[in-house]
Amino acid sequence: MKTSVVLATYNGEKYIEKQLLSILEQTVLPYEIVITDDSSEDMTLNIVYSYVEKYTSVKWVVTHNENKGFVSNFINGIIKSTGDVVFLSDQDDEWKSDKILNYVKIFDAYRGATLIHGDIDIVDMDGNILKTKTQHYKNGVNKFSFSDFINKPNYPGMSIAFKKAVFDKNQDFVFNNLSNIKTHDYLLVMLSLFEGEVYTVSKSYCNRTFTGENVALRETNRSKLIRQDRINSAKTYINQYTLVLSFLSSHFMLSYEDEKNKLSRQLIAQECRLDFLENGGLKKGVCLVKNVQYLPSFKSMITDIFAKKFGH
Repeated sequence: MKTSVVLATYNGEKYIEKQLLSILEQTVLPYEIVITDDSSEDMTLNIVYSYVEKYTSVKWVVTHNENKGFVSNFINGIIKSTGDVVFLSDQDDEWKSDKILNYVKIFDAYRGATLIHGDIDIVDMDGNILKTKTQHYKNGVNKFSFSDFINKPNYPGMSIAFKKAVFDKNQDFVFNNLSNIKTHDYLLVMLSLFEGEVYTVSKSYCNRTFTGENVALRETNRSKLIRQDRINSAKTYINQYTLVLSFLSSHFMLSYEDEKNKLSRQLIAQECRLDFLENGGLKKGVCLVKNVQYLPSFKSMITDIFAKKFGH
């Protein structure tokens, strides 16, 4: 099984060496490292090329994107990759030395697996643990269900490995819907779920570094009563459910009718939620309450109500 690592970079000179070393010091080396750079203006690529010259035991592919954003950057790298299994990497991650070894073991043990998503620890710039098991996965290796998928809004890509054939098979859908794809990792989990089996791993094989610059981690510590964040959350769900429904409708015709019906109800619930958060009013509040069973949780609805009334 050939493995590729797709490492997306953009002005990452402060972090890139640590991550490159953690990949190059794996107990099982990748066959290929694809660097996809989104028009960096610092020394990132100079650092990359110094490692290309020094470490010749792996195949290197250095490719350039035209400052089109992280989704396009990752997709560019995936297209250029040639491995059977592709690992995704951000420039400020740090992998445990046995990550590739253990992911490959899982693919070997679960022959239907098309994607693996592992848990993640967050560390500071000095490597001190800030938070562990941020994905809250069940112990061990577990198959991910459709219900699990639609209730989880994000899948940090730095702990994803997937079968390249899944992406290749669905390239037309990806490019036809590129403007509607907000995160590449959600897309890959969706494609993999319907093309095979997705598995979660409770053990963390990589650290996500809190640099102060990564937006997603900054948001984690913000008040849950910031109304705009709740609005953005509803918009994210609406975008994701719409994408999944589009995929199911175009690929499976009459199959997955139960799933499509459930998704449609959840889409309506999120639209009610968005309308309430943006505009308020009794009628919109009633719509939210009537659809609470189709929201990710009852607690989510209560927080929305408090965010609308008391948030900022």
